[in-house]
Amino acid sequence: DIREQGSGNAGGTNALRTQGLAFAAATVFIDVGKGWIAARWLPGVAIPGVAVHADVIAGFPTEGDVAFDRAVAFIRGVDPAGLHVFRYSARPGTPATRMAGQVPERTKKRRAATLLAIGADAKAAFARRSLGATTRALLETRLPDGRWVGHGEDHVLVAVTPRPGDPIDLENAILTVRRTAIDGEVAERVTGEILAVDPAPHTLRAKVPVL
Repeated sequence: DIREQGSGNAGGTNALRTQGLAFAAATVFIDVGKGWIAARWLPGVAIPGVAVHADVIAGFPTEGDVAFDRAVAFIRGVDPAGLHVFRYSARPGTPATRMAGQVPERTKKRRAATLLAIGADAKAAFARRSLGATTRALLETRLPDGRWVGHGEDHVLVAVTPRPGDPIDLENAILTVRRTAIDGEVAERVTGEILAVDPAPHTLRAKVPVL
């Protein structure tokens, strides 16, 4: 039992130290395979239409060009609904500041820009795939053209036009919406048809008394 040898960890590093290269390679392959199945295949099977977002650090120490290219390929393969990207920044006293292979700031910015572009494309693609679905949306803001915009249950931005007889103020209203098209102004935003306002709009902010 590898858990009784070396560090007691069942990961690739301990496998390499105690069992050799072939066993370690097999361990890493299985670990990566489990992650790929969990991120790429299971969500769509268990929860059709599930929105999988990911946080990505650009420019962590030792991240070379090859490693970054592999990360980009993996992200594209997972096909997430969106990415939250941020650049690595050194924190005094942390082990990472003492690591070799510090990434230049210019390189971090370039890689972050690449990831942000991938994230934007992923959000737009996910929005397109959601067309035709009927979901609920929480409205948040009135647009200058009179439409209301908010987030769907899968975090997709949804813009709707109030129907005759709908409340004038739909802030914080939860609607049932059929998604009909991509908004011509924002690639990652869909437009929808209001099917129901449920429940009635309610204000989350307390009224401020006026003297």
